[in-house]
Amino acid sequence: MKILVVSDSHSKKNILADLRDRYSNEIDYFIHCGDSELDPNSKWVSGYTIVEGNCDYYDYPEKEVVATEEGNILVTHGHLYGVNYGLDRLALLAKQENAKFVFYGHTHRLAVEYVDGTLFLNPGSVWFPRGEYQKLGGTYAIVSVNESKIKVTYYTREGLAPVSELQFEYQR
Repeated sequence: MKILVVSDSHSKKNILADLRDRYSNEIDYFIHCGDSELDPNSKWVSGYTIVEGNCDYYDYPEKEVVATEEGNILVTHGHLYGVNYGLDRLALLAKQENAKFVFYGHTHRLAVEYVDGTLFLNPGSVWFPRGEYQKLGGTYAIVSVNESKIKVTYYTREGLAPVSELQFEYQR
């Protein structure tokens, strides 16, 4: 299973369409963690599971749970769960939703950790990055999953090659 995770695109519709078109034959799930600022009925977000961010003014759900053969995926923006201050509230929600994958945004800072059998991932902002990797100019992540491992690879928004220092592998 392969999942493309993006967040905080802030009305940059071409980025989303380009990612969907580029990876349409190899990605099983396209996830957007909020702050798209795009109409959910637009062609730009077609094919994405997408949630509401604090800058979205359209009718998106605050969270989505996607059932997959490898476990539930919990998608939320994160602002309602205090992700700026840690992942404790998000971890409680993950347990409640029986999620093996938790994807969130809001901070515009990429982050990944594997805790007690659950992957927590922030793809960073594809348009307005912050933090240590701001110089990359925007990021998204691809998560590859099989029965024994999870591989996370970050890409710059141009997506021409993986960011070499931002590749992680976890044993399941």
